[in-house]
Amino acid sequence: MSQFFQSDQNIKSAELKGLKANNENGNPFRLTTKILALTVDDKDENIIYIGGAANIAVKINLKSKAKSIYRGHSGPVTSVVLANIDKDKRLYTGSWDNTIKMWNAETGDCLATLDKHSDFVKCLLYVPQLNMLFSGSSDKSIIGWEIRPDLENYHRKVFVLKGHTRGVEDLALDTSCPDSGHVWIWSAGSDREIRRWKVGDTACEDGDAHIGHETSVYRIKIFDNEMWTASADRTVRRWDLAHGIKEEIKLEHGDYTRDVVIYQGHAITACRDEYIRVWNIETGKLIKKIEGHFDDIVALQIAGQNLISASLDQTIRQWPLKDVLDPKIEFKITALENKRAEITDDEERELDELME
Repeated sequence: MSQFFQSDQNIKSAELKGLKANNENGNPFRLTTKILALTVDDKDENIIYIGGAANIAVKINLKSKAKSIYRGHSGPVTSVVLANIDKDKRLYTGSWDNTIKMWNAETGDCLATLDKHSDFVKCLLYVPQLNMLFSGSSDKSIIGWEIRPDLENYHRKVFVLKGHTRGVEDLALDTSCPDSGHVWIWSAGSDREIRRWKVGDTACEDGDAHIGHETSVYRIKIFDNEMWTASADRTVRRWDLAHGIKEEIKLEHGDYTRDVVIYQGHAITACRDEYIRVWNIETGKLIKKIEGHFDDIVALQIAGQNLISASLDQTIRQWPLKDVLDPKIEFKITALENKRAEITDDEERELDELME
């Protein structure tokens, strides 16, 4: 009986997935790989780069729909970051194959491979003030790389930051360090820890650990004197950095949270439950949920007047920010709403359970 029930549940879940998969909310750009990472070109808001589970990175022009594929990794590409070096645009990619690759972003040529990590590369951060790249890994370390075209392989490992007891999930830049020639690098780990490191181009100081989340911290972002974090403990939190690290806001979700962006007094969050949520920061109240994706939402970016979202459902979606912030404008999946109109109250409750 239980096997039959499970099969019935699976059938219904597959049916609902199909209804969601065909929706056009957010003007989806469909790919053939699960999307694991996203970045927007700071010179052209129509150009984005993604890292994919199919061992590739992809450059996408959202306006023309043209795309270019970067091949060379032997594992999923979990991080992508752009850097302007000697007037040339470089794309860095980090992978589960334990390596980082530097590409000519325009031609797609692979210029260098960095292989000093002993486990998955999970995150990358380019720091133009130091002309350095920082990489975080499942091997618990953060490596600082000097970037110089005259060096063999373009790079030199300068130092290693150690302190996390589990993998490093994300890195963020804070330029408010008062010491000349130094910046602060913030790191978030699957050990629940958030750390701040003072780094220069040749030296670093260990970061003290702060534990505020109950489990893995997937995303960390710095905005002026604020820090925002997204965690597997189902919360997104805001921390005041002007007076130590003080929690100010906790936004509760129904599943793991993956990312957060801040725009005009609103926090916009990505969650594993397939919803984008919009919150009023001043009140901490949820304004609305946006439907469109049908698998984990892994990344959010602001590009001009649009919100860009990336998901394991293999789509990139674009949402006009004026509509995202307007509480009167809803983003519902019509096929699901029609399905709800056809069923009984008991069946609707079962539908909602399947959608969770």
